Amino acid sequence: MANPLTETAIYEVMINGEGLIGEEQFAIVSRKEAVYELTFAPLKIGRWRGSVAFVNRLLGEVWYEFILTCED
Repeated sequence: MANPLTETAIYEVMINGEGLIGEEQFAIVSRKEAVYELTFAPLKIGRWRGSVAFVNRLLGEVWYEFILTCED
């Protein structure tokens, strides 16, 4: 993700999905790009839908949806 602002952008992160783990906030310094690390660590075999949303009061919301699969 990129931050076009002249100040650090702090996003609130909303994670939804079986086995998804990540930080609850994500900061990107002024006029830079950064990578958010989301881990998929399921406890059982299966297939689920998941999502992650990044929300910032000035920049709005960026949302991603996943199909999560864990096989034997």
